[in-house]
Amino acid sequence: MRAARDVIERGTMDVSIQEITDSAGVGFGSFYNHFADKADLFEQAVGEILEEYAEDLDLLQATVSDPAERFAIGLRFSARLADVAPAVTRVFVAGGMRFLLQDRGLAPRARHDIEQGIGTGRFTVSNPNLALGAAAGSLFTFLHLRLQDPPAVAADEAPELAERLLMAFGVPARSAHRIAHAPMPG
Repeated sequence: MRAARDVIERGTMDVSIQEITDSAGVGFGSFYNHFADKADLFEQAVGEILEEYAEDLDLLQATVSDPAERFAIGLRFSARLADVAPAVTRVFVAGGMRFLLQDRGLAPRARHDIEQGIGTGRFTVSNPNLALGAAAGSLFTFLHLRLQDPPAVAADEAPELAERLLMAFGVPARSAHRIAHAPMPG
């Protein structure tokens, strides 16, 4: 896993399994005892990296109880990925919706905030899966544009994205604007 993370953090996945196992100091044959293929390895490695990133988000949100505020902070924090970890972000965006189904990383935290928002009446959407899909699709688009065409969307436009999603989830416009453009905690 460490070898895969090193490869990802260098910004490439154009390596052979042999190179990965050599770097890890394990036999080629043992690779398949743990992973179905190279894509499986990279997906798990990115999942691990995203979980660590999400743990930092947990610290940032520790004192925030409002699910709308938590969601906006999480989206804005996640939007930073393209700038702080571009190589990881490329794999994240390429993997797309597969990361929504993982039980670790950013998606479960966003789902929790959405479900809490629905449960408290803060959000008027009825299907948390659809809301999460809309948020993820928007985030993937934002990250893709930041990586591929940075002038197309500036890093400081993440609050605008959060505001629009909050309104789509049923938060009144004034409240959505205030929440999405509030200073980040910490």
